[in-house]
Amino acid sequence: MVYYQESISTMEKALKETELTHMKLEEEIARLRKDCVSLLIDKELLETALQELHGLNDTETLITWLETKEIHLSLLTSEKKISELQDQIENLLLIKKTFDEKEQSLKNEIKALTIKLRITDKEKEEAFTTFDILSTYFSDKNIALKTELKEKEEYWLNNPSDESLVQQMKKLREENIHLKNINEEATKLNLHKDQQLRILQRQCEQKDVENWLLKLKLERKIKVAEAEASQLRRRLMLAETNKDLHSNDPVNWQWQNDSYPPLPIPYCSSTSIMPPPFAYFPLPPPFISKPVMTSSNQGQE
Repeated sequence: MVYYQESISTMEKALKETELTHMKLEEEIARLRKDCVSLLIDKELLETALQELHGLNDTETLITWLETKEIHLSLLTSEKKISELQDQIENLLLIKKTFDEKEQSLKNEIKALTIKLRITDKEKEEAFTTFDILSTYFSDKNIALKTELKEKEEYWLNNPSDESLVQQMKKLREENIHLKNINEEATKLNLHKDQQLRILQRQCEQKDVENWLLKLKLERKIKVAEAEASQLRRRLMLAETNKDLHSNDPVNWQWQNDSYPPLPIPYCSSTSIMPPPFAYFPLPPPFISKPVMTSSNQGQE
């Protein structure tokens, strides 16, 4: 019984770790939402800056001008990435909702199993108490019956014509068989209780493993969302750099037959154009956190 109680306490610890994971997921979703809002604000500021820079009066003129420029493609890509990022956030919220429902269901099952375990412990204690009482009673009764039977046999040997002794012996034997049957039924009941407890333990361990696998899937999806958000920020920074470079060098904008503007001017000592720091360096890979290991997972390893 102590082993079953330790299993339940281990599952409760796993639930606490799952709640901490939920908090981290909520913080990550809030951060992704802030990034989306920041990207939308940057897009609006970029459109306003382009209108002021080129003397465009309305939004339609700006859109017409952007359709012939590579920056417009970058903006469209950014909007698409923002939409995809929002879809991923919605998917994460749905997954989190499903995960919360499963967690609540697991808590309810653990609560029900705990109550059932207490009831089973109580029934087992009562069964053992009854078994001890019956064993003591049957043992004393058996000794008394054997003593009485021995006395009756001696008396019957000395008085063979007495038929009542034969009937009493038959009754005593039938009573002895009946008591043995009761003892066997009590033993079978105890074995059945033990089998039920083992089944409950296996179910709890299986739920713990499913919970851990679902948590790993959520962590992988969050890492993918972080990587895509990092790539999107890098694209927006390059688009802003291209805009600054081409606005300071009007010669490069005088292209006619090409469908895209020329590449940005690289940094050199003869020009006064200073690229932003780390503009031509790749961004570092996203941070990958170590998965949380529960006691059941360590046991599997």
